[in-house]
Amino acid sequence: MAKTVTKYYGIAKKKKIANMIISITAMLSIIIVLVTIYGQNVGNFVIGVESNVRVSLSLSEDRDFRSPSSRLTAPGLREQTHATLSDIPEDIDTGDGEKNDDEKKRYFAYSFYVKNSSSVILDYDVEIVLKKSTKGSESAIRVMVIKNDISNIYAMPKEYPEDQIGKPEDHVGTGIEVPYITTPFASLTTIMQQRQRNFEKEAVNKYTVVMWLEGWDRECVDEIKGGIIRMEMNFKAIY
Repeated sequence: MAKTVTKYYGIAKKKKIANMIISITAMLSIIIVLVTIYGQNVGNFVIGVESNVRVSLSLSEDRDFRSPSSRLTAPGLREQTHATLSDIPEDIDTGDGEKNDDEKKRYFAYSFYVKNSSSVILDYDVEIVLKKSTKGSESAIRVMVIKNDISNIYAMPKEYPEDQIGKPEDHVGTGIEVPYITTPFASLTTIMQQRQRNFEKEAVNKYTVVMWLEGWDRECVDEIKGGIIRMEMNFKAIY
């Protein structure tokens, strides 16, 4: 009888240890998922200008235009995690060039300058184009464009609930602590479009582009893990 009892308790102990191992494994799995659920491969962000024989624009990472160019490339983030607007520093537009959150990988940020390098007043069009997106990553992305001191945040229109489909993302009902209203993408492949009128000779505009994956977006789910996002920002001089 004693042997039977000892055997029973031995089996019970083994089952208890096995259950503990399973529980610990499950907990580790959950932690890993929470850390990597929104992992993305965000490609380089390319900025270019299109000029003609009569008018031209120049790009630079510094206001003095020590090295003017018709094309700039900003490195993207790999395995970008989720964030929200309150994670973006309020002074993100201070300074020049790359400002990615390389430590926590919450956001991409880049500041640069556009200059009218022609001898006449001109207009120009600017747009950000979605060149590649996989696994529905574009549904959760936020793109903030700060032109000088004016900012706009762009996002895909709502996809849920049914009676809200097509409306701007306002984060109502998501639990977000600091709600904000977005401007819907201009189309499925164009994030934003603007026109600058009466751009004076030698005038300079500063742009800061910030991108993050909105963790409170209903489309920011594990299905987008490993997705790829690539964008370009294009300027076209008009006269």
